[in-house]
Amino acid sequence: MNRRLQLIHERLGKLYIPLVALITSVCIFLIGYQHVKPEVYHFKLNQVAEETILAPVTMEDVEQTKINQQRAKDAINDIYLYQEDIRTQEMTRIEQFFGFVREVRNGQFSLESVNEAIASITQQKKLDEGLIKKINELPKKKTDFEQLTEDQQKTVIQTLLLLADENVVKLFEQLSNLSIDQVFNISPVELSELQSNLTDFVSKSLAQELGPDQIDKELDKYRLQISSSEMSDVAQQTTLNFLNSLIKPTMIYSESETNRLKEEAASKVQTSYILQGQVIVQEGHIINQNNMRQLELFGYLDASTKQYLKPIFILLIFVHAFLFIYLFSNGLTWKELSRLNMEATAYVLVVLGTLIMAKLGHFIQRAGLEYAMLLVPLMISPGYLKEKSSYKITLLASLFINIFAIFLVSDQDNQTVVTFICLFYLFSTIISVLLTTFTRLQVMKVEKRVALNSLWQFMIALPLMAVLNIPIFSRQGFVILMMTIAANLLGLLLIAVFEPYWEQLLSSRSAMTMNQLANLNHPLLKLLIEKAPGTYHHSIMVANLAANAVEAIGGDSLTTRVASYYHDVGKTVHPLFFVENLSGGIESPHQMVGPDESAKIIIDHVAQGVKLLEEYRMPQSVIDLCREHHGTTMTSYFYHQAKEQKLNISQEAFRYPGPIPQSKESAIVMIADSLEAASRAMKEHTQKGIEELLDSIIAGKINDGQFADCGLTVDELKTVRKSLILGIASMYHTRVEYPK
Repeated sequence: MNRRLQLIHERLGKLYIPLVALITSVCIFLIGYQHVKPEVYHFKLNQVAEETILAPVTMEDVEQTKINQQRAKDAINDIYLYQEDIRTQEMTRIEQFFGFVREVRNGQFSLESVNEAIASITQQKKLDEGLIKKINELPKKKTDFEQLTEDQQKTVIQTLLLLADENVVKLFEQLSNLSIDQVFNISPVELSELQSNLTDFVSKSLAQELGPDQIDKELDKYRLQISSSEMSDVAQQTTLNFLNSLIKPTMIYSESETNRLKEEAASKVQTSYILQGQVIVQEGHIINQNNMRQLELFGYLDASTKQYLKPIFILLIFVHAFLFIYLFSNGLTWKELSRLNMEATAYVLVVLGTLIMAKLGHFIQRAGLEYAMLLVPLMISPGYLKEKSSYKITLLASLFINIFAIFLVSDQDNQTVVTFICLFYLFSTIISVLLTTFTRLQVMKVEKRVALNSLWQFMIALPLMAVLNIPIFSRQGFVILMMTIAANLLGLLLIAVFEPYWEQLLSSRSAMTMNQLANLNHPLLKLLIEKAPGTYHHSIMVANLAANAVEAIGGDSLTTRVASYYHDVGKTVHPLFFVENLSGGIESPHQMVGPDESAKIIIDHVAQGVKLLEEYRMPQSVIDLCREHHGTTMTSYFYHQAKEQKLNISQEAFRYPGPIPQSKESAIVMIADSLEAASRAMKEHTQKGIEELLDSIIAGKINDGQFADCGLTVDELKTVRKSLILGIASMYHTRVEYPK
């Protein structure tokens, strides 16, 4: 993939940056246009709609939710609760009533005793003159109640009721005169029986849950039961008269419980939403009040608030495009231009990728997940970009990501949400950029930097919630903190999933690409083993030697090993011109051509190899190593042949075109390649012989200026020497003598 991208860079050249700037600007405009476009409609109540309007996003319908909640409340019937104390109260009334009756029936009364009894009452209020007149007609001597006249008995009862309990008075008021006469005239046995019956009936009835609509049914049950008994008609009427007063509903309306259930029912009502794509107004239909309410909810009736957003948004896109072109169009050489094109690609992918994630978070938040835009893992963007570009470019990307994100968040209804998300984005990005600039943290892997950033995000979220009056110990605060945790987990997941592909796209040395190319079933390696088996074996040996030596100095051993596999694929064009591919008894084709032609064929295997690698779209690191592994060294054998034949050919015709190694890995492959080939000509593979051979090769390369640009230090060269000696010795089963 990296090679394909590089080919695009090569074909477009300096047009790549302006083209990418244009594409990026269009993408940003498309991402944000929905949030900034002004929409003006002219809807009027009770008129026919001229067009169909769909909901642009999912939005909560607060008013409809309230209507549904009120309907849920209205569906709850009044709640009646059983009151056990009603039975107790009525049983007490019966006992008090009959206690009062017995006290009156067993008492002796006179004018003086009655006046004494009511003396406390006469001090507080004035008695009825008619009652006072009747009291004065009572006998002066104490007389049994039964011996008093009927009128005197009624006077005594009426007077003593003034002193009786309120429950007794109310029961007297509810009873008929016939029932009152009955209880004062029946025998003590009949009175006790009446009390017992009433107690039994009332106790059983009031022990049940009786609603107001069940009282008549309960009384009918007793009428039937009493009518079939042996009671006299008067006793039956008296009993029923008492029951009419004593049996009452035990299920009492509970306002608090009713309200509680109504509120509970309302709380269970799901929030009403106007879903994205839902028809608000249908073309040809009459616009009603509900349509107008929904249109106003989405701002279709007043679009003036968005009139200024679109030009500002477009202006910022132009500013961003200008800065983008300015920063990435300063390459003078092809190498600088290639680097800037790759950095520009990384910049665009990070900016657009982050804005797309923010757009997705906006959509999820509109769908109902509160604070979903906090799920955008902004903390990984600076880290990814800083690895592929400079601090200046990372800062620019972070700045414009935050600016464009404001437009994505701006259409939220809750301004507290808008403010919190924007500030959280800003501070999270600043912290992420700072973390990528510290020297000690730069060597830390992206995963560890994200984990460290999660701690900072909590430190950002808490003061922001405090400033914006968002309770930390609340559902809202809990949701915010959970979203920050989820964002970090999502960031780690994205790193784990996409980092290999990110490296593969933007680096010619990615582990994923190299592991794919290390497969010995690759078509180029199959071609090599088929046409040049000796070269194939030579390449494998060089790969082992060079990779071990590079690993010893902390270099990129995987890229070195893979590039070594392919460094001589150009030999497949003329395989028999290379001695390692000649079988025993076959005459070398060099005997049939002149030394200048032989040198040309040998030197050309590098160009042929580069051509093959480019055809197979191999990574640039592999192509570079193939191009550099001979540097500008000379094919000395054929040069001396030409001199012996006194051919008039310049020394440059016998040198490889180069360039000389530009990396430590290329320099080490150059040494390993020469060492492996030269070691085949050794008669005895002793340690001393191997050391002398390697030292002569290294000295020759140094004297020829081949290591001038590779950056290989003397200490590293010593380490490489030691590794190569061990490698060659193990290849030929030579025991290495270690110093004592």
